[in-house]
Amino acid sequence: MSTEAREVLRSSFLSVEDEQIRQREAEAATNALDSLLSETRAALDGNLGHVALLKDAETRLILDETEEWLYGNVGVGGHGQEALHERTCRVREQLRQLNKAFYEKLDADQEAAA
Repeated sequence: MSTEAREVLRSSFLSVEDEQIRQREAEAATNALDSLLSETRAALDGNLGHVALLKDAETRLILDETEEWLYGNVGVGGHGQEALHERTCRVREQLRQLNKAFYEKLDADQEAAA
């Protein structure tokens, strides 16, 4: 095998490996956002207590819009890891601001349990 052929093969292998890494990172970021959505829905169902402190309709709207963005009309490669991370941070912040009293109570409960 010529040096040139070996280099083409090596380059092709590295390309595939890089793509697999990007896919795993995007999958992890997707799972993080999906977990945030699931945990928040569980809170709305009363699984974490203090459900009366949650703004139900507004929270569900954020969750529904985020799920549509996450699983809706997504191209072949899905959303990139960076876009997923940014969306997760933004949604988490929106939920914490909207439901400030709930999260303060939840944080206090976790501190008391520690």
